[in-house]
Amino acid sequence: MTALATASILLVGGLQVIKGNLSIGMLVAYQSLTLSFLEPVNSLVNFGSALQNLEADLNRLDDVLQNPVDLEVEGSKRAGGRGKRAGGTSY
Repeated sequence: MTALATASILLVGGLQVIKGNLSIGMLVAYQSLTLSFLEPVNSLVNFGSALQNLEADLNRLDDVLQNPVDLEVEGSKRAGGRGKRAGGTSY
């Protein structure tokens, strides 16, 4: 949004400077004022995005905490007796 605003100000303002309707100083001042206005707006947008990410993270955490832990899962049992024992180590 900031890049689009800057490009449009420079394009329109540059044409006005060429026509003599606007000085370069006025163009720079207008661009500075516009960017000073857009900074807080961008901060609010980024804050809203961060809040949405936080809400999604909390929902995922809540989902994990509400489901019970499966202590025994199929296929996780150890296969017994297939290794050779030598000195307390199984191969």
